[in-house]
Amino acid sequence: MSFGCADFALGQNIFGWSTSEIEETREQAQIKSLSDFVIAEQFDYPVLENTINYTSRISCIDTLDEEFEEFFAQRRKIIRREPHWVEVYKNGGRYIIFCDYNYATRFWELNVYWDDNNHIPPRWFMLRNSINAILGNK
Repeated sequence: MSFGCADFALGQNIFGWSTSEIEETREQAQIKSLSDFVIAEQFDYPVLENTINYTSRISCIDTLDEEFEEFFAQRRKIIRREPHWVEVYKNGGRYIIFCDYNYATRFWELNVYWDDNNHIPPRWFMLRNSINAILGNK
């Protein structure tokens, strides 16, 4: 069985749709920049509360390990996502702690963020160190 243009046109008529209704034209499609997405989402991004600089990744991870042990001893709900990433849940929100490398300063940073509603847009995890640079032209 083969389907040709006539069959496709018949399907359009039977179901009441046409390709012009399904496919947006280039004029209709609005192209958004990365900064447009960040501006729209930033109200839901965690807030940076504290940063401590370290000269090596090992010293930053060691401090994160100590923080993890301390929160664990306090019986807090804590999740170790990665060796460089810990989340501590408290009072309906969470602290998100990362060891990140800052290419501008050439230091490792232990960054502590607070998220008050646990609804972080996934894009934030990829862009958290670049948000100021992305929004620099806005």
